[in-house]
Amino acid sequence: VLIHDLPGGSAAFELVARFCYSAGKIEITTTNVAMLRCAADFMEMTEEYGEENLIRQTEAFLTNMTSWSFEETLIVLKSCEALSPLAEKTLVIHRCVDSLSLKASSSSNGSSPMTYDSNVYRDSVDTKGYECLTPSSRCWWLEDVSSLSMYIVERVVKAMVGNKVDNMLLGKFLLHYLQDSLTLLGYSSVCARKVVDPDEKILHNYAHRLQREVLELVVSLLYSLDRTSVTCRSLFGVQRFAIVLQANKYCKKQLEEMIGYQLDKATLDNILVRSESSDSNCIYDVDLIIRLVTVFIENQVAPHALDNLHTTRLYRHSTSQKSPLKKVGRLIDMYLAEIAADPNLRPSKFKALAEALPDSARDCHNGLFSALDIFLEAHKRLTENDTVELCKLLNYHKLSFEACKLITQNSRFPTTAALQVLLLQQAKMRNAIQAGLMQIAKSPNHSSQGFIPSDIASHNNMLVHSHEQDYDLVVQQNEEMKSDLQKMQSRVIELEEVCKKMRSEVLKHVR
Repeated sequence: VLIHDLPGGSAAFELVARFCYSAGKIEITTTNVAMLRCAADFMEMTEEYGEENLIRQTEAFLTNMTSWSFEETLIVLKSCEALSPLAEKTLVIHRCVDSLSLKASSSSNGSSPMTYDSNVYRDSVDTKGYECLTPSSRCWWLEDVSSLSMYIVERVVKAMVGNKVDNMLLGKFLLHYLQDSLTLLGYSSVCARKVVDPDEKILHNYAHRLQREVLELVVSLLYSLDRTSVTCRSLFGVQRFAIVLQANKYCKKQLEEMIGYQLDKATLDNILVRSESSDSNCIYDVDLIIRLVTVFIENQVAPHALDNLHTTRLYRHSTSQKSPLKKVGRLIDMYLAEIAADPNLRPSKFKALAEALPDSARDCHNGLFSALDIFLEAHKRLTENDTVELCKLLNYHKLSFEACKLITQNSRFPTTAALQVLLLQQAKMRNAIQAGLMQIAKSPNHSSQGFIPSDIASHNNMLVHSHEQDYDLVVQQNEEMKSDLQKMQSRVIELEEVCKKMRSEVLKHVR
């Protein structure tokens, strides 16, 4: 008798034969129940052919699964990995998964406190910040579940999500599972070098494909959890894996959405992701950061309210220095300053990233000014039009006096920018003095007859302090601005003379 494709192979055939030759008496255990149930279904050992047949006995054994321990259920589930698809057809996997998720749910929702130990996982790519876990009182089962196959893990995690298992706990588990799986598949050694031998290349490609499949599965499962279940630092570690393993676009998009949602919790070191694109010679992946900022803004502001910030959560919280928007604003300015010295960074990229945030994200433009100054210093061959366009990024009203002074004295900035700063500062000074005089005039102690210039100076000190700065400081700034304006006017005259000479030279050559 030839029996092809019997689930469990020769071991299952031997057990079924013993069952038949011992009048239906056989010891059913957690190690063989799944194999016997699938073999019985394959051979149609139903009650139609005999009472207390093998299907009925294995089903009776599986019925008591609710009283089994976690380890016993796990043993049955592991044995199902080699029995698909019959293990699915007979619902053995389904019942085991439900049982495990219920047991894990009751454990994770217990009264014992949840504690984690985290360390940094590093390998051939820099995965700084990649977190893993050590089983504790509420996650003792994680190490056992991580030994299951990718397909079974997916089923278990989805069932646990349905049973309201703590999403943060599941996030830790999935990171741990990803780390263990990639290490087991030779991630560190296989990806670190080029393979020349044909046979070895086949194994390399197979391992690479499995690694990518595990990564994409973990990312899709993480995406189904609460957005704050995994730290931003850990997600950047996973994102680096996605780059090296060449994950599909859908996987990368899910990662970007998860990271962008909590971009305010990222650090400068996190977002300094090296560019892997062959189309760009830039050191860092600026396009990635632009996409992350876009996702962050979309989550801060409802799409239909983007043009009306006063009615959105973005505006309501933007006044606080600790607001997520302000944090991202400071982070992006630091990032711009870090990448500005890259000679291959195009002005359009710099401008696009700076403009990705709304004006309310920056209370002060000093950080953006510093980044722009570094960029202009590193890109001395920029055209005048590019320089003028980049200077439009600055809101001069949000620059400190020192920053404004530097613009007027910095030859890298165009003359138009310096003139705008000078006019703005003078307007500020005039408004402050006028406001001071009006306040003095309203003062009950003011006398039109006894009012002398020395009184103005004493009153102005109190008044300007209540509006913007000390009156003395404003006067000092005024004197400095006058001096700078005079220098700027002489510089403009010199430029006009140069232009006249150039025109005359051109006309001579034309004639």
